[in-house]
Amino acid sequence: MRKPRWHVRRWSAMPALSAFLLLSSPAICHPAQNSHPVQDRGAVQDRDNDITRTELAHFDEFLDSHGEIAEQIRQNPSLVNDEQFVKNHPPLQSFLQEHPGVREELRENPSAFMHQEARHDRQEDRDRFREERIHFDQFLDSHREIAEQLRRDPKLINDDNYVRNHPDLQTYLQDHPEFREAVRRDPDEFARNDGDQRDNDDHARRDNDRDARADNDRDRDSRRADRDQDRDARRDDDRNHDARRDELANFDRFLDSHGEIAEQLRKNPSLADNSEFLKAHPALQNYLNQHPGVQTAIKQNPNTFMQQEARYNQYEDRSRYAEGDEPHRHFGEFLGSHSSINDQLSKDPSLAKNDEYLQNHPELNEYLNQHPDVRQGLNQNPDSFVKSSQQFSKSTSTSTSTNGSSSATSKTSGTESKPPAPATTETKPK
Repeated sequence: MRKPRWHVRRWSAMPALSAFLLLSSPAICHPAQNSHPVQDRGAVQDRDNDITRTELAHFDEFLDSHGEIAEQIRQNPSLVNDEQFVKNHPPLQSFLQEHPGVREELRENPSAFMHQEARHDRQEDRDRFREERIHFDQFLDSHREIAEQLRRDPKLINDDNYVRNHPDLQTYLQDHPEFREAVRRDPDEFARNDGDQRDNDDHARRDNDRDARADNDRDRDSRRADRDQDRDARRDDDRNHDARRDELANFDRFLDSHGEIAEQLRKNPSLADNSEFLKAHPALQNYLNQHPGVQTAIKQNPNTFMQQEARYNQYEDRSRYAEGDEPHRHFGEFLGSHSSINDQLSKDPSLAKNDEYLQNHPELNEYLNQHPDVRQGLNQNPDSFVKSSQQFSKSTSTSTSTNGSSSATSKTSGTESKPPAPATTETKPK
């Protein structure tokens, strides 16, 4: 519940009013600054601080006069940016429209602005406290007997008989009802001598320092929370990236062992989400059922996923090349010098482990006998091995075709290729 405000009668409000006018009118205090088009950073900072203090003062006054709104906003500062809440509270809506500076501050960071408002509110209370202390000390200075008695026994101020027997004190308390309630709660606080005012000021400074440290702690905690959130987000991204990479690697291996499906999907990725195509290719359907991550990614965007798979495949090929994959390199060189075998294996890589085909192509059979590591790779996964080896066959074949006219003989992996015999022309008898 909002505590009551102290309203000091007569001339007691003048110091606070003067202080407020001084704080909110920097141009009056420094008229020379207005003549210069460029102000230093400190002047701009002071001006911004003055604007913020003025906005805080306005908003604090509004909350003081609207207790229900104040209570809800202090419990949940984000309500000031809730259009429905603002619409349901016309006084708040009107205030924000009339004070765009407050509205902008609240939109940027409602919690921070409400923390500042709470600090402003506590500072106001401390200012009133000091002002009431000054006024009460003045009263005691002019009523020595009462002052002496209250200093010996502060609780007398709550003694109705004592107050009735001292009409000036009774009148003072009647003229300051909020002060009277505060005195009843803590008579010792207001019955001290004038020298204790310095203690009050020190107490106020300590409160200010404590509030500043609390705000700094909140800001530090907020920054730490942001950093933790960013770190968690990066970890999630890394995990998602690793999961997607595993899915791509797994699907790439599937395509390497299912050449026909791979060829059709690369031409038309949407087939991966086509029920008729899946029904006609149960191997693909079973694979997707066993790998829901791949299935989901393909359904969301088949073209993108297949492009990623193609990039992964290229990366895998480059990795093999960078690592110096000798079996692929040797076999690529062989294919580069045997174009017919290269063409046939491109269409059907499984021919490389077909005994009948090998008998009809003794040069390939002899090569595989001399390179058991190549034979093993072809037997395990002919599609992938042939495709990976063909990247080496292109450069070899280009080099061979370029130098073939000047070379009488070329050797590839221990086999000798003889140049074709010169063409002969026979003349038919007439």
